[in-house]
Amino acid sequence: MHNDWTAQSWYEVGKKQGVRAGRLGGEVQRRQYDFDDGEENAEWIDGVLEGVLSVGARIAAVTRVQDLMKGSKGGLIQVIKVERR
Repeated sequence: MHNDWTAQSWYEVGKKQGVRAGRLGGEVQRRQYDFDDGEENAEWIDGVLEGVLSVGARIAAVTRVQDLMKGSKGGLIQVIKVERR
């Protein structure tokens, strides 16, 4: 697993990001290549959702964008847009 993290660790990372985004509004991002497999990705998304909902916010949109910045590693970036209520 990426950086010796477990699926539970990805859940916790996502939850913290979700809580922060839920309190402030905005978005949460993660490069798709950060995950070794779909299970890790799903755990992160589950954590983000739990964090967002725990502070009374909501998911407004989910999308992916291609990283085209000069000097970056490229690849897809997952973006979860969050709205405060």
